[in-house]
Amino acid sequence: MKILVYLILLLTLNIKSAEFTFEAYGVNDMKNSVVTKNKEHTYFSFINEGVIITNIDRVGESHCAGGLNISKGKMSSDILCENISGEYFFYTKYTNANMDPSSNIFKFEIADGTGPFLELVGQKCTAAYLPIESNKYLFKGKCDIPDANFIRMKTFKD
Repeated sequence: MKILVYLILLLTLNIKSAEFTFEAYGVNDMKNSVVTKNKEHTYFSFINEGVIITNIDRVGESHCAGGLNISKGKMSSDILCENISGEYFFYTKYTNANMDPSSNIFKFEIADGTGPFLELVGQKCTAAYLPIESNKYLFKGKCDIPDANFIRMKTFKD
């Protein structure tokens, strides 16, 4: 009986969410790596440059910087990306710990934004990252946001 009540409650709440997505393509540069002799610890700084395409008809460029480390088979990262579309921007922050280094799925947060991207600030999101060749990458980020925020983003006027 409780399950039926919860199901009815969930169906009547009519909570709506939309999906903001963006893709990035570009070049990675892993710099200043330090690896211990036993290879149990690897630390390096990370930067990348790319282009972005969003599902709100905004395109632009992306610049990321941060650090990655792999210690005893677990990966941690702390990376900030500046995504620019015209005069507007949004910052994505990737702080992940104790991950499997072969995983290509990351959690991130929208740390700041202007213009239409102001609607994203504070949102928790998910990304898939695929390295290509020696220093290229493909990326797709997804943020579930309230419908009202998404509509304001799509109808934002400069």
